[in-house]
Amino acid sequence: MKITVNAVKTFIGREGEGYNCNVFVDGKKVAFARDDASGGMADYDYVGKTHETRQANCSLLAKAIKEYPPLRIEDDKDGFTAIYDKNGNWYQGIDSIVGGLVDGFLYNKKLKAKLKKSVCFTDSTSDNGSYYYSIPHNGNIADCKSHIMNRYKDVNFLTAE
Repeated sequence: MKITVNAVKTFIGREGEGYNCNVFVDGKKVAFARDDASGGMADYDYVGKTHETRQANCSLLAKAIKEYPPLRIEDDKDGFTAIYDKNGNWYQGIDSIVGGLVDGFLYNKKLKAKLKKSVCFTDSTSDNGSYYYSIPHNGNIADCKSHIMNRYKDVNFLTAE
């Protein structure tokens, strides 16, 4: 089962940036999520005209969360701990999954805007793609890419999803 988000809107709340968005499971809208950035968990309004439909959508999202791949993380020096299984995998909850999907949605939105005017890429020094380089192409993308390939090693050009 695939969980996705769309129609993401962000705003400034009391404790940082908040968001609201639609949550989908396998293309079916199941909920409207809202994190008001007040330091607590997000709220989820499940879609449906009847209680039974809303309950079914809640169950569908819960099932999709159980099937969501766990993250492999290490405890950090500040004492952060997570819930691990016997293999050392961290099982994510709804807020970490939806929050991560919102982050990915916003990253891709910014990357799409950047790609209109620049060629974006990573290379062997880019820390496994955690950041990228951006060079304005001034309308000549092919020459810009050629210049980049001559100057950098192991280039991976980025595209927006």
